[in-house]
Amino acid sequence: RYSPSYPIDCAKSKRIVDETTAFILANGGPGDGITGNLEGLFLLSTGDGKYLPALGKYAAGLIAKGPGTSTWHIGYSGIFLGEYYLATGDKRVLPALEARCKALSAGQFFDGWGHRVDGCNPGYVTGGVLNAAGAQGLTTLILARECGIQVDEDTYNSALRFFFRFAGRGGVPYGNHHPELWWSSNGKNGGLASALTLLPDQKFQAGAQLTLPRRTGPQEC
Repeated sequence: RYSPSYPIDCAKSKRIVDETTAFILANGGPGDGITGNLEGLFLLSTGDGKYLPALGKYAAGLIAKGPGTSTWHIGYSGIFLGEYYLATGDKRVLPALEARCKALSAGQFFDGWGHRVDGCNPGYVTGGVLNAAGAQGLTTLILARECGIQVDEDTYNSALRFFFRFAGRGGVPYGNHHPELWWSSNGKNGGLASALTLLPDQKFQAGAQLTLPRRTGPQEC
């Protein structure tokens, strides 16, 4: 069973982590695409130095490939590269992270991003922006600034203003319109919350919190 303090001091939590890392490495280390970036972040999150060779190899592969034009891949790989640098200090990845920030800057429209950074399709949801991918773009910019990279301030401020307007007002929508008034957001709420927790300002930290209504009687849910 999980311990009362899980995931801290919890044998079951440790076993889940150990078996998952073993599975990732047994299948060649972090794979391709979004899944590979998430696997790399998972290995990083353990804080165990024995995974650094596999992570360094994966980072080198991202450097060689370049940023590409998919907002999805730019965002998720940018998050990995930023976290990898902050954990290891490996300066090889900084030019690759900077290249992703420049691609995001060049491909931003209506203060957000669509599926890709090489074109705008305003007929796809309202305004053409796709916040399920764009939230990871914002996180990449935030991490890049923490890594000491000079990020275009107009791009950063526009994206932060665009996404922060949804905090505390419902679910992050797919497009450039009012928040969606249900809690299930297909990961968009979690993506924005993850970005906001990286910022030191109290208003952003508060915007990352989920507050549920308190029950005051048996008839209320």
